[in-house]
Amino acid sequence: MNIKLHTEKKQDNKYGACGIVYTIPPPYIVEKGKVYELKEKKDCEIKSLVIQKPAFITAICEDIDTGLQKVELTIVDNKKKIIIPKSIAYNKNKLINYADRGLHVTSLNANYWVDFISNLEVLNEEVIPIKKTCNHLGWVDERYFLPYVKGEYELDVDEEKQSWINHIKPKGSLIDWLKLVIEHGKNPIFRFVISASFATPLLKILNVRNVVIYNWYQSKGGKTATTYVAISAFGNPEGLKSDFSGTLVGTEGLSKLMCDFPIMIDEKMVSKDKAKIETMIYELAGGKSKLRGTTTGSVQANAMWRGITLTSGEEPLSSNKSQDGVRSRIIELYGKPFEKEEEAAKIYDFTKENYGFAGPYFIHKLIEIYSTDNYQWIKDKFDETKSIIKKKYSGLDFAKISSIALIAVADILFRKIFLKTSEESTFEMLDEIVPSIIESNSKDLVEYAHEHIVDWILSNYNRFAVVAFEKESYVSDKVFELHLNSGESKMETFGLYNKGIFYIWPTKFDEIITKAGFNSDKVKRGFKERNYIISEDNSFTTKVYFNGNYRDFIGIKLESETTINIDKLNELEKTEKMEKTEIIDLKQHGHDIYVM
Repeated sequence: MNIKLHTEKKQDNKYGACGIVYTIPPPYIVEKGKVYELKEKKDCEIKSLVIQKPAFITAICEDIDTGLQKVELTIVDNKKKIIIPKSIAYNKNKLINYADRGLHVTSLNANYWVDFISNLEVLNEEVIPIKKTCNHLGWVDERYFLPYVKGEYELDVDEEKQSWINHIKPKGSLIDWLKLVIEHGKNPIFRFVISASFATPLLKILNVRNVVIYNWYQSKGGKTATTYVAISAFGNPEGLKSDFSGTLVGTEGLSKLMCDFPIMIDEKMVSKDKAKIETMIYELAGGKSKLRGTTTGSVQANAMWRGITLTSGEEPLSSNKSQDGVRSRIIELYGKPFEKEEEAAKIYDFTKENYGFAGPYFIHKLIEIYSTDNYQWIKDKFDETKSIIKKKYSGLDFAKISSIALIAVADILFRKIFLKTSEESTFEMLDEIVPSIIESNSKDLVEYAHEHIVDWILSNYNRFAVVAFEKESYVSDKVFELHLNSGESKMETFGLYNKGIFYIWPTKFDEIITKAGFNSDKVKRGFKERNYIISEDNSFTTKVYFNGNYRDFIGIKLESETTINIDKLNELEKTEKMEKTEIIDLKQHGHDIYVM
């Protein structure tokens, strides 16, 4: 629509909208909420409507971490705010993508949009406010914690991430929630996991690295129910429960968003794809994304985060890990946090109706009470607790000591803030928890691999051909009955057996070890160093005469001693096959588990 105006009727270049009086950049004017373009034609000007439903810049948003800027556009007619990176807002080909967000921009008027708002910013720098924004939750400085304590900072995330933040809200009763925590806090595992969730905001204060808390026990012990309670301190656990079925990049993005908040991984996800979850957990504990390039050939900025990950399962998490150093990043708790299954079952309904109070209250009190001296009391208590743990418990490495002390301090603070109790009970809890952590920590991958291969042998004893045997002076009531393979057997033979030694085909050994998630070469090297296998020279194998030739086998003796002296072993009887069944008592080899 074009309108002729006499040149003596110049339009005022000021316009008030969204609480700001703007200087409108030429050649535009704004009338009744619409943007027109003025063009001079001899003795008059032509007024053309170019933007029917405009938006004005109501703030420049500057990320405190990256310094990158965005424009906050507020649509005049409905006051909806849309935050757009400047690189998009000032690009007509990219800006039209925001039509899906309600911006009235099309391919026909996109160039007017870009010209209008870019010049609007330049002319109104003094009146358009600058907002400090952050693209993650948690600490932004010593006294502000998003979303609970904002100050001059605002959270700036996209709609997908906002859906997660929407679950960080209160519902129900703080008193009822505290009563439940007190009731079940008599169980040290339950209490430790709950305290771990409150330890997450302390990572920055104490400069402690991320940690994963993993509770493992057989099914129906209330492990998942406990993590629900822990997460419910901050929000709706069902909505905050993480499913890391996506890409590593997606996991890193979520971890960065949830900075300084505990993260829960559903136990079902751990059981479904353990190898992938172990990799994810390793990355989560690292707190830093991998180095990646951009399409322009430069390097992406690393994503950084702080957090404690809570998860559970039915077997040791780190037993199948091949990455070096992963064990120091995980605290494994063995046992059930609920004595009665029916009590654990009630938790899910309870946390649907009661959540999101304890976390923000805890943060507010941290800032109110301890920020005045830069959290020095907390730092001193942490150092004191580390010293106590180091002196009292042997067998813990530095990383474990720091992680346990972190959670102990969180437990002390939780009880000071909510329950007004002494610190003595915290150390009583550690007396029950730490020994099991030490026991778990004392086993490395080689030990777990040895346990796995021994269990596999005992489960498949009848798949080993006996090439020699000794009759005992007695036959125990509890014995292994070895059904020997004959030449006519169609069952696959896994190897040979003689006098307590199981000789495994190397290919079968590699298959079993690799399938379990271990690194076969690393395991064999560890077995050799600890004399868990019978080997010759620099090889991992020993030669046994079988079917007319000397063949390579990996020999494992089932005995309680840690050293095997090959010189003391009797020479194998050279034979090609056995055609009968014998009863062999393996009690002499140090085993108390027998297969009937």
